[in-house]
Amino acid sequence: MKTFISLSLCAVLAVACAGNPGQKADKQPAENLETEEINTTFRPVPIPAGAEGIAFEAYEQILLTKMDEYDEEEFVFNDECPDDCVLTYTSYTDDIEGYYEERTVDCLPLPDGDWLAIWTWAGAAEGEPTSYENNAYFYKDGKLEEAKGLLPVPKDITPFFKPESLEDHEDLVNTLKAAYKERPESFLVYHCGTENQTLRIEFRPTDPYLEQYENHIWTDECWDLLKEYNDLPLYRWDGKKFVK
Repeated sequence: MKTFISLSLCAVLAVACAGNPGQKADKQPAENLETEEINTTFRPVPIPAGAEGIAFEAYEQILLTKMDEYDEEEFVFNDECPDDCVLTYTSYTDDIEGYYEERTVDCLPLPDGDWLAIWTWAGAAEGEPTSYENNAYFYKDGKLEEAKGLLPVPKDITPFFKPESLEDHEDLVNTLKAAYKERPESFLVYHCGTENQTLRIEFRPTDPYLEQYENHIWTDECWDLLKEYNDLPLYRWDGKKFVK
């Protein structure tokens, strides 16, 4: 089963949101998000009865919204909800030569029985960096409402870097800090773990076509500054917000 998107739309979306050149989107398994950082006394928000397929429902509504956003008339939605789909649904476009795209919706419960739906888009043309886009929505009774400000935006990006890099690459770190202060949305990628209701934040350029590349703000050297994935900042969902 596929979601078919025309090449013209793929070209638009690929400019919408970055990673290593030629690398496919790296969706981290939920189990990789859980480390000893998680407080063992933390209790996830209960999953309400009848949640089967909720991620697929939210995915369909979000995707249709994206089609309206890009004024795409040749879109055909013919996916079917998998029998085992509950809190996460992912769809791929990998049958277009030289192009790959991955779209995921992760759902977290709200105390009133409604849902927070986190959309993750990732895509790349052959030989180009991976681009990313994250959005959060409240989802209730088939209707979406943008959840503005719910995805955490750390004030300090120092926790993303290896301690030794802060001294060995002081000028580069300061350059990244200055760019982040101006446009933090250009550097944050969010990975949701629905099993334990966690959110891992990754620091990387989300759009290879923005000025951080044109002005050489992000270079290959930047990748060497970053901590390993499981050492990156981890947040927990308390039903209303993400907390450290």
